[in-house]
Amino acid sequence: MGEQQQQMNQQIQDMINDMQGERLTQDQSQRLEQLSRQQNAIRKQLQEMQQNGGLEAGDELGSQLERMIEDMEETINDLRGG
Repeated sequence: MGEQQQQMNQQIQDMINDMQGERLTQDQSQRLEQLSRQQNAIRKQLQEMQQNGGLEAGDELGSQLERMIEDMEETINDLRGG
């Protein structure tokens, strides 16, 4: 899952670099929506891990996982907002 996230982060960065100062094309908009769906799928997997893993609210790993999920939700919203 971490590798998937790294790949997605690189794809997003590549798109940002390619699009700087330009209006989004239809293909770019579709790609952003696809990345948004992929990010959402990873976020859901992390949430399931959190719920099924029995991590305590004060657990350091649980806290890190929660921050990752929140960051992913923000990324999803940014991608969908263009």
